[in-house]
Amino acid sequence: MKNFLTPEELATSLVAWGEAKVKSSSLQLLVLGFLAGAYIGFAAHLATVVGTGDFSWIGMKKFMIGTVFSVGLMLVIIPGSELWTGNTMMTAAFLEKKISFSQVMRNWFWVYLGNLLGSIFLAWMIVSQTGIMDGVFGGTALQIASAKVSHEVAGHSHNWGYFFRAVGCNWLVCLAVLQAMAAKYLVSSFQSWLSLQQGLNTWSPTCTLSRREFLPKVYRAHVQHPGLIRLLLIN
Repeated sequence: MKNFLTPEELATSLVAWGEAKVKSSSLQLLVLGFLAGAYIGFAAHLATVVGTGDFSWIGMKKFMIGTVFSVGLMLVIIPGSELWTGNTMMTAAFLEKKISFSQVMRNWFWVYLGNLLGSIFLAWMIVSQTGIMDGVFGGTALQIASAKVSHEVAGHSHNWGYFFRAVGCNWLVCLAVLQAMAAKYLVSSFQSWLSLQQGLNTWSPTCTLSRREFLPKVYRAHVQHPGLIRLLLIN
């Protein structure tokens, strides 16, 4: 028995997945989007903690940050929520004329709004209500937030360089979602194996995007806001 869908089977499943996405109500999309924003925020906070301090081997630092950040997409896919980045693959169902342009836009609007609100809420909670960011981790958050808006890219403008980082990020996140979607399970009652298999499928592309410093939109929303909130509290 195959453990994975073939590319042809995966393409068919992707279209059906896109069709199912438009059946959720606006409130469901908003709530599930909020959860996904928070899940990515948890992973971004963990990546901030792991990235704090000195690493003599910069490649290992990037690897560790990428490894822990991958947990965010696992949380999105396995328990189930709505992440705008992965939902861009609804275009497959749209191109097959299974769903309308307005249905795609409605999903994207509510999910994106939920992602933004969830990431901001978690940033507010961690920074202002827990005290976790009062020390060196808060300093790291400030450095990350500053770099996201002011870092210069050699040979290109900041906006141009970061635009293509975002392209690379979305590409890899969609690959991670596709790999998880392609997984098949021999015995459906083995929930631990299901989680492990989807987790491994999700880990590799997501770890890669973090190591290569590609930038998920929801990740940017979370890592920038703790720095901004921390700056406001200091002032």
